[in-house]
Amino acid sequence: MYKPLRNLAVGISLLSGFAFAQTAVPPCPGYNPTHNTNLACEFATAIPTSGGKNGNLGTLSSVPATFAAQLSNLPVATAVSGTGITFVNGIPTFSTESLGTILTQRGETLGKHRFFVSFNYQRFGFGSVDGVRFKDFKTVNTVNFPGIGTAFQVSDNNINLVIDQYTALGTFGLTGRTDLTLVVPFSTVSLRTISTGSQFNIAPDGSTLSAFPLPGANLPGSKSGPGDVTIGLKQNVVRAENGTSMAVGGEFRVPTGDETNYLGTGAYGIKPYIILSHRGKRITPNVNIGYEWNGKSSLYFNPANGDHLNLPASFIYTGGLDVKVAARLTLVGEFLGQYVINGPRIAIASVTVPGQGTVNSIVQAPTSSYAMDNAGFGFKINPFGGLLIDASAMFKLDDAGLRAKVVPLVGVSYRF
Repeated sequence: MYKPLRNLAVGISLLSGFAFAQTAVPPCPGYNPTHNTNLACEFATAIPTSGGKNGNLGTLSSVPATFAAQLSNLPVATAVSGTGITFVNGIPTFSTESLGTILTQRGETLGKHRFFVSFNYQRFGFGSVDGVRFKDFKTVNTVNFPGIGTAFQVSDNNINLVIDQYTALGTFGLTGRTDLTLVVPFSTVSLRTISTGSQFNIAPDGSTLSAFPLPGANLPGSKSGPGDVTIGLKQNVVRAENGTSMAVGGEFRVPTGDETNYLGTGAYGIKPYIILSHRGKRITPNVNIGYEWNGKSSLYFNPANGDHLNLPASFIYTGGLDVKVAARLTLVGEFLGQYVINGPRIAIASVTVPGQGTVNSIVQAPTSSYAMDNAGFGFKINPFGGLLIDASAMFKLDDAGLRAKVVPLVGVSYRF
């Protein structure tokens, strides 16, 4: 066959084979290679990928799973038992204790038939996943066709992911030692993926059959809606005269949010925990230990057959210190740790593209356990009565998982 015609025929075979490979197992729920159906499919639509055993499906499918694992445990402001206020004949009166914590809990409870309500805003500007910067998210997708050749798709990608989360929280004291809490989040998720790249069709002998630029993609997307509702129960089991308190409790998360647009996880969650705190005249330290189990989610699946998998479980270890510096002002320092057990991971690997050299590409890494640690600093003020206003900033201490450098929080609450 005349050589240019042979190259053209092989190139068409590669492209048709590549299109066929895409029909095996979709890299995300609702995937359509020509149309972005939801935010979870934005990566797969913008970044060249392929399905089945011939392609690089695992790389992109692990990213939404990592997002879902993080969404299952985004820190939110807690119900505050210590507010620096006691009630005498129904009248709010200052006590000697501090105004309480922000993101961690004390071992104390609100009190019988007391009610606490809060509204908080947090902004998560995610910039990396597993240490890989979203501004430099390079992928090399490879599809092998025996006897025909190999197609390499090299893409430079830029991802911008921001979640504005508004959380309403209400806690009611069922008894003097038992609190019931309802947490209802509402989020706006903004995701933009910009992708440019080229495809290289390589013959079995290593020669380049054809090379051409891939259609560029600039996919902005935004979705708003309610997230996963959480119901919590907290029981004080120790309330010593010296100020030491211990509580046990649990949270049950219901997948009410749309996981395909990162508004929720798509999985049920159960988190039992234990709290130990010691209330002093001005300083109250606390330690919170918990374990979170998650159910199956459509965002996390087996690339070989598409079966849904359980989101990874996590061991939760947090602690805080709130310090009363004035009657109406408390400073808060907190540590928030999460150890994810056998979670989906990505990594950087060197991939050799014939005729193009070595490219550092995102690849799917084996599932593994990793720690995610953050530090938070903030303050609480009490303008009058049972009203509290708080603000804090949470800073990342490591790079594993889905990370934002700084997460600001502002909130207002009232204890009745």
